[in-house]
Amino acid sequence: MICLLAHTFNDVRTKLQRLHHETAKVSLKINISKTKEIRIHTPNNQPLLLIDQQIEQVSEFPYLGSIISKDNGGMDRDVAKRIKKARGVFGILNTVWRSTAYSNNTKIRIFDTYVKSILLYGCETWKLTKTIIHQLQVLVNRCIHRILKIFWPVQISNQELWARAKQKPVKLEIWQRKWGWLGHTLRRPPGDIAKAALEWNPQGTRSHGRPRTTWRRTVFEEIRHQGKTWNEVKVLASNHVRWRNFVRALCSHKE
Repeated sequence: MICLLAHTFNDVRTKLQRLHHETAKVSLKINISKTKEIRIHTPNNQPLLLIDQQIEQVSEFPYLGSIISKDNGGMDRDVAKRIKKARGVFGILNTVWRSTAYSNNTKIRIFDTYVKSILLYGCETWKLTKTIIHQLQVLVNRCIHRILKIFWPVQISNQELWARAKQKPVKLEIWQRKWGWLGHTLRRPPGDIAKAALEWNPQGTRSHGRPRTTWRRTVFEEIRHQGKTWNEVKVLASNHVRWRNFVRALCSHKE
């Protein structure tokens, strides 16, 4: 899958025509029916054409397993999709959870590998809210209850449940994944697209009203609480040991 990004309509039209020209050199053809266009904060309604065929405009589309939306980035839809998929896989493995041939430790490892990995796919770039954290944690807790066969009227605290299953709170795990990914991205060579995206600023003027809390704003706020600046964090990321110590201190108050 190829994603073309541009600030203006003319730029994206030029990129699309160039892509069509280069693919034709190696006998490849762009599938018009599978090609989608999404416009964010633009008044231009001019249709985008390729070989005299109009590219369909959509409000959201899946990209590399995640939902991209023009409204809020698609995070809410993406999390809902992750929860649905993880719940489905957990149900498929129901015979494993009910089996007495596997130890609880083995079942938890299977859960982490096949269910939790699906649930938290792409979580490094989620802007967490209390609602999202609650939804994710409720699913994890219910799954662990079934795996360990802890049913009503037996009641235990979340902390005891996580201790028995050797699990971390979902919020803490997402934080650690996010900052681990962030350090890895900052260590990439100059010109890397993921690294460039961290500091990319969209063109144009911002709409009236209070700006939305974005993922990047939450990162800057978390850095500020540690008494660091963005430039200092970039220097820290170049050293693996110092970065791990920084992330450990950053996540310590989440435990």
